[in-house]
Amino acid sequence: MIAVIAILASLLLPALGRAKGAAQAVHCANNLRQLQLAWQMYADDHNGSLVPNYETGTAGVVPSLRSTSNSWVVGAAFACATTAGIRQGALWNYTRNEGIYRCPADKSVWDYGGQFALRPYNVALSMWMNGGWNGANGKAVAPPYGSLVIVNASEIRRAATLFAFMDEDAETMCTGAFWEYPGQTDFWWMIPGARDRGGGANVAFADGHVDPHKWRFPSRRWSKEWGTPIQNELDRADLAWVISKVPSDRDPP
Repeated sequence: MIAVIAILASLLLPALGRAKGAAQAVHCANNLRQLQLAWQMYADDHNGSLVPNYETGTAGVVPSLRSTSNSWVVGAAFACATTAGIRQGALWNYTRNEGIYRCPADKSVWDYGGQFALRPYNVALSMWMNGGWNGANGKAVAPPYGSLVIVNASEIRRAATLFAFMDEDAETMCTGAFWEYPGQTDFWWMIPGARDRGGGANVAFADGHVDPHKWRFPSRRWSKEWGTPIQNELDRADLAWVISKVPSDRDPP
């Protein structure tokens, strides 16, 4: 009897694990849909202006980086494990649910001054969606890229293919902005999450739909600095996919 139970368990446990993973992926996708809806509602209430997605700090000094006090989230997930930055963020009045700022598949805990905790949020908003650097201005990005930053919803030209929110790897989860530049081919600024559906991320697009994306090289890891080198051609293909989902100077006017 014990042997039979052991055999049944060996057959059922992997299936149960897959079912749990699928349920978490669906939950994560639903969270992103709610964030995306809040993002759209904010623009509707502000004459089309997208919610601020601004950062401040010292370039290259990771512990100094913060989302500004008027951004969609405030502060840095590196620095504080509480959800205060969510509640202080510009989207809070449209969400009122701390849980939707996290993908539940992320179980990793991090050291916050000797206290270990989950990241308070583990999804990020494309910096091309009203992102800025060291200034409350959505165009405050280094030339020649500043002109590509979308400040108003009316400026969005490829809504079905431009991403807004994306799962981010918890290790690089610092501010609320996800940075990758057009033309970038040899390194990652931020690392996307790879925790859903066996190595993928959920991605919310500017038109409101959410799709899972399976990475070709899900085992990439952050190099502890901004500028993680590309490891191989599969890694490069993943980066190219992300870059294809940000604004380009080739987009129609």
